[in-house]
Amino acid sequence: MQEFCWIKENCTLYVTGHGTGAAIATIAAWELAQAGYFVGPSYLFAPPRIGNFEFSKLMTTRFSGSPMAWGARPHGPVFQVTYGRDSVPRWPFDKGYSPWGIEVHFRDMDQSIDSPQICYAGQEGCGVQATAREDLDIRDHCKSPVADGDDLCDLQDWAQVCHGGLGFKVSKHLRSQMPYVTWLQQPENERHAKWHPAQSAGLQEGALEKVDSPREEYSLEALQAFAALAKVAYCGPLAGLKSAVQSTCMGTRGPCSKAGFGVVPTTVVPVSVPYFSTPDALFAYTALIRRTKSDFARGPSFLPAEACVLAFRGNINSANQNMTFNYELQALGDLQCKGCKISAGLKTAWEESFSGPVLQALNWTGCSPGGATDKVYLTGHGVGGGLATVASFFLHRQGFKVQLSWSLEGIRVGNPAFMDYLYSELPADKRPVALWQVTHGNDGVPRWPSTEEGFGEYLAQAHFESATNASAIQLCTKVGQRGAAEQQKVAVEPANIRPDVNATEVDNLSASLNASELANLSEKAVASEIAHFSERAYATDVSNQSARAVIRELANVSFNDSDIASATRHNASA
Repeated sequence: MQEFCWIKENCTLYVTGHGTGAAIATIAAWELAQAGYFVGPSYLFAPPRIGNFEFSKLMTTRFSGSPMAWGARPHGPVFQVTYGRDSVPRWPFDKGYSPWGIEVHFRDMDQSIDSPQICYAGQEGCGVQATAREDLDIRDHCKSPVADGDDLCDLQDWAQVCHGGLGFKVSKHLRSQMPYVTWLQQPENERHAKWHPAQSAGLQEGALEKVDSPREEYSLEALQAFAALAKVAYCGPLAGLKSAVQSTCMGTRGPCSKAGFGVVPTTVVPVSVPYFSTPDALFAYTALIRRTKSDFARGPSFLPAEACVLAFRGNINSANQNMTFNYELQALGDLQCKGCKISAGLKTAWEESFSGPVLQALNWTGCSPGGATDKVYLTGHGVGGGLATVASFFLHRQGFKVQLSWSLEGIRVGNPAFMDYLYSELPADKRPVALWQVTHGNDGVPRWPSTEEGFGEYLAQAHFESATNASAIQLCTKVGQRGAAEQQKVAVEPANIRPDVNATEVDNLSASLNASELANLSEKAVASEIAHFSERAYATDVSNQSARAVIRELANVSFNDSDIASATRHNASA
């Protein structure tokens, strides 16, 4: 400014920008005017609110195009250009912030660019103020009928414009003359991120307060998104990990977008640590995720505006196996978790390897206890699912708010007291489910180590019977209304689901019964199997139980009277 404007009073400056850039341009206009420069008629596109009522009143007075004193040269006017139901100009939603200035609002693309609505921002019925808060949409943030291509963010000719230095019209003409040429497109991680603004009104908290049933907290879209993030963890500390995470979990398309969030570019932090003398034996990564639309604050997603995700890699090397097979239960020594014990290998992995680096990575990603973002999701597959479960306890004790997490085919990690603590303390009375254990078919990993060795079960399980039908799922939980200790079973599309033998019942059966066979029995198979028991086997195993109790214990399903009568007739000898 000093180089081009030697005499401030004779120098006119213009400010512009979009979104965050428009917010900075607003501050620049104020500071330049304060410094004695003259700000001419300017246009700010979809700026967020930046100050309280007093600041907004001063901005409106100074930049409305009217002189602030008799004979003074007026600044501006500075116009705020908005479109449709864009949520950004209404953010922050906190009552301490106020809109300011003159708004130029385009209702939709069909409206003539010669006849927008022009009014003072914040007035009832003016611009985006006319849209109810729950109907605001971040997808309108980049749209504008006055922009090239009707979009302020998308650079269709990115290579020609940004690298070649061509103007929009020239680049369009060049593309029209060379229709068969494939031009270099803007990298996905450099494109404008369409994040729904954070809000302090607590949409997520308010929605969670109304949740009673575990079924309300199951979302197939969320499961698929976190399963994708867990799978990427198998890349390990390779150079392409960060790009892989960002490309896999975009807010604009793919599994994460369907679940209502995306990974914020440049926030992925890998964590590669040793296990005893084996370098890089264990791996995880952290990333910052943001909600894309306020609708996903409600069920079944219950997404906060912003959170971190911590994904653990599963078993890939001998060091992982050594850690897994060192499963002797060790006391946690935590006064808040009385009688709690966890696997010695997993305990060592967290305390000796992961603890410090994970906390540092979360901090670099943007999450810290008591900070602006203190919410964390955890995910992992197999051993990684077990590590995620253990980490949920330690992060909770560090002060993080652990969100609904996913242990995919995760191993058992602790005794019943430890699992009870997770499902009673992590939700903090905000939701019935702390984390889902996801299982499939006859996989034995989630059933290991055995309950006979002192291990407790996950109290919420989503079981897929089929590898091709995601809707054929059984939700089993031992936490009921607000943590009540009662078992619930919720079946989605029950006609497609074959009832399974309950894992606890199978673990407790006598050695003469083969657990793997029982796990595959349908109602019909269970009844048939009972009918063919020998008198000796029956006398040994169930001499004190009626035929009705035998059927219920083995199948763990609700048979009707006709089913039981039929099975009893077939087993007349018993």
